[in-house]
Amino acid sequence: MDQLREWVKNIVLVILFSNFIQMLVPSGQMKSFVKVIIGFFIILVVLNPILSLARYPQQILNLDLFSIQKPSFDEVLEYGESLKREQDNEIRDEYEQRLGKQIESFIEFNFQIESTVKLSLDQENELEKIKIRAQKGRINPVNIDLSQEDKDSKSDQKEKKIKELITNFYGLNLEQVEVNFN
Repeated sequence: MDQLREWVKNIVLVILFSNFIQMLVPSGQMKSFVKVIIGFFIILVVLNPILSLARYPQQILNLDLFSIQKPSFDEVLEYGESLKREQDNEIRDEYEQRLGKQIESFIEFNFQIESTVKLSLDQENELEKIKIRAQKGRINPVNIDLSQEDKDSKSDQKEKKIKELITNFYGLNLEQVEVNFN
């Protein structure tokens, strides 16, 4: 590509130079003589890549396409397997990330609670365990309640509701979902 660019640049420069020379030469017999010489010069510049190939014909004829080192079948197979493993890992990571974001959005939509979700997937990329760390809202309504039992049961009820919602939506067992409040 660089050779082609250089070749075109040389042609343009020669044509510009020839036009400048033609403007300097007075009209008459000398002008026609200069035009012929400049024409030959432009032809030489245009044919220069072809003439350089004529100087080195053995290099063109000695291209041995069969001497190129080809990988063995086992190497190609191994390379394909490594690409497949990389792609599977990328797909698994993307799936895990998107599913975690979906569960976070699901909890936020239904309970107005911010949460972070960590997933465990088995070998077939099936959900094995979901760990949800829910954060209580930043602005909590002030409720004065002197009974400690009622307060604990409300957070337990919320945990239970989140667990039931997630297990029903994703078809899991209650043991597979873990909810913790901060």
